[in-house]
Amino acid sequence: MRRSPLLHRVFVVGLWGKAIGLVKLGVVAGVLRRHRWAYPVAISVLGAFIAYQIYRLSYAFSLGLLLLTLFDAAIVGLTWREYTQTSGEER
Repeated sequence: MRRSPLLHRVFVVGLWGKAIGLVKLGVVAGVLRRHRWAYPVAISVLGAFIAYQIYRLSYAFSLGLLLLTLFDAAIVGLTWREYTQTSGEER
């Protein structure tokens, strides 16, 4: 029995989306609890996702992926801002 390439791709994209969602959920939980370790982890994880998304955009353009990448970049900026503000409060 031969598998359809489209079904395989849908499966991989769905699995990738769930993995991203679980990682982001864990990091967001840490940030909401104001755990100091969560901020650099969030920035690193999102940075890795952004790098991969930029790679994918150079490979095949998608407006949806571009918007998601811009959204992730904005979240990195906001996370950095909060990290620097909370580190100033603790001193």
